Amino acid sequence: MRFSQWRRGVGLLYYIIPTTGEVRYLGSIYKPYPSIDLVDGRIYQGSTDANGKPVIMRATYSGEFSAAPSQQSVVWAPFTSETFFSGSWAI
Repeated sequence: MRFSQWRRGVGLLYYIIPTTGEVRYLGSIYKPYPSIDLVDGRIYQGSTDANGKPVIMRATYSGEFSAAPSQQSVVWAPFTSETFFSGSWAI
């Protein structure tokens, strides 16, 4: 689940345990509104590469689902990422 963090331009990642209702803050993510695959939980974020071509990055949360420290500075959620799409748009 994600929520935009006011004035910072990053998203906040939370883990909700349905059986207990417990909510854990897992850390921040780079884009405030990524697409999340509801089947496998992977996160998709669009961007551009160094040459200005569009890319879609696919990320998988790699943490232990334990709560990240809540503090004033940004705590990045741990991810492994790969390029899902790289190319140019057809016109």
